Amino acid sequence: FYREDGTIIDKETDDQAMVLWDEILQETSRRTRGEQYKSVPLGPIVQNVQNELLEEQGDTFTPQQMNDLRAIMAWNRANLEWPCGTNLDFLSARYWDLDDEKGFS
Repeated sequence: FYREDGTIIDKETDDQAMVLWDEILQETSRRTRGEQYKSVPLGPIVQNVQNELLEEQGDTFTPQQMNDLRAIMAWNRANLEWPCGTNLDFLSARYWDLDDEKGFS
């Protein structure tokens, strides 16, 4: 990953970001299992989970690492939106990952 100024984000921060993104998706899926989430947009839930996890781990990162993590999270979000064909704010929090639930590959 590269920063906006062209410098490279270190591999350790990149690896931490991938672990964090997996945790965000797992926690988001856990929180949105009920039918009451079918009309709730996914985007704000992902953002809330991200903010909570970053806040919990905030003391372990430098300000630069935190900025890098946020940039990588934005990339991951866009990378999730691309195959879905829309912004996460327009996806159902309950049904966004049906391929996982149904075992499609």
